Amino acid sequence: MIRALGFWPLLAIWGREKMRLSAPTKPIFYISVVLFALALIGHFVAIPYVSMYQYWLALAGYVVLAAGNVLKGV
Repeated sequence: MIRALGFWPLLAIWGREKMRLSAPTKPIFYISVVLFALALIGHFVAIPYVSMYQYWLALAGYVVLAAGNVLKGV
């Protein structure tokens, strides 16, 4: 049932199945790089909204990249 609902990473945490990672696709990788680059630029240059949310942009870039590794075909 857990596998049917798409919660297979929980099985890996519980030790029943190994977590299988896959390489993210190029668009997902580029999106994460752009988000992180915007956060980095926003740290050093005052850009409206980008400088205010630089932490969240960097975090979003990491989450996008992590999702690309965990979810197959993304």
